[in-house]
Amino acid sequence: MKFWISFLAFLFCISAFAEERPFNGTIEYKLSKDNFAIANVIEQVTQTATTYKITSQIQAVGLATFFQKGKLERVSEGEKTKAGPQTLRFQETRSDKTNLAIWDATNQRFTFQPADPHETLPAAAGVTDRLNLAYLFALGKPINNDIKVTVTNGKRLDQYHYRKMGTERLETPIGKLETIHFTRQIVGDDNQVEFWIAPNLGYLPIRVRVQDNKNGILDQWVTKITPAPASSP
Repeated sequence: MKFWISFLAFLFCISAFAEERPFNGTIEYKLSKDNFAIANVIEQVTQTATTYKITSQIQAVGLATFFQKGKLERVSEGEKTKAGPQTLRFQETRSDKTNLAIWDATNQRFTFQPADPHETLPAAAGVTDRLNLAYLFALGKPINNDIKVTVTNGKRLDQYHYRKMGTERLETPIGKLETIHFTRQIVGDDNQVEFWIAPNLGYLPIRVRVQDNKNGILDQWVTKITPAPASSP
């Protein structure tokens, strides 16, 4: 009986935030490299009708702790527009090294810390970042068959092109989920990146897979979704 009560409570919780965007809460993932677990990922999403903030912490596990000391932390903050999220500030910290990109609205470009004297690409509104990229649709971007975005990694700006590959049912640690699959259209020796989002879960990213030319295949799967408690009226 307790099992069914817990299961029904889980379904009620999922239905609540599936129907009421925007999602606020925590998403947990397991990150594997070539089928071996290497890290736990915890991401916190906070958003209103016009703004958002995402924080991410990646903590190595198992044998990976011998090679990766400390946490990889990322923070993305910005505005939500009809065209999707606009990054205003993106920070990535690895051990004692931090890269920071800040949107300069006056000059319509990003400034980088540490500064990159070779970065000269101007940026119109609509720049995203490595963290919010998989959350584009959870943050309100319309779904199209082709998605072209400018992305910052905290050091520079790059052009990404994604294509909608169709719908897929995935068997995940939290159950079977209907998803929409997007794949990066690569040029030259770019890394291949794919992600799957779940329309019934507020378009949250369920899986992210990166075929890294130097580090093999990195595969990140959702393991838990915890909506934030509803605020009092």
